[in-house]
Amino acid sequence: MEKVIILLAIGYAIGFYIRGRRATADLAQAGQQIAERNTRLQSLDRQIAGRDTELSSLRRRISTLEAQAVDQKKDAERRRQYFQDNDLSNTQNQLHFISQCSLRAVRPVNKEAVQVLYALDE
Repeated sequence: MEKVIILLAIGYAIGFYIRGRRATADLAQAGQQIAERNTRLQSLDRQIAGRDTELSSLRRRISTLEAQAVDQKKDAERRRQYFQDNDLSNTQNQLHFISQCSLRAVRPVNKEAVQVLYALDE
């Protein structure tokens, strides 16, 4: 009976020893997996930080391009208005330009030219 109890105790001891070794191996493997995941998370954090920097750079670029587009639209409108105001094919503009002119005779001008100038001035 004593031998059976001793054999049972040895069996339990061996079982605890094997379970302890497996637990230690599992714990080491889990620690290694945690370390690998932490490394991966750090890598992902760096990638996220890089993408955030890239995103903010792109946002600044977009705002700059939008400002340039607004300036280009204003310039185009200003040029269109200037063209309309100075278009010589428009008879109203021609009359406006002629009304702004002051015509006077300066020597040497012949008599016919003086008569034409004064007729145009009226």
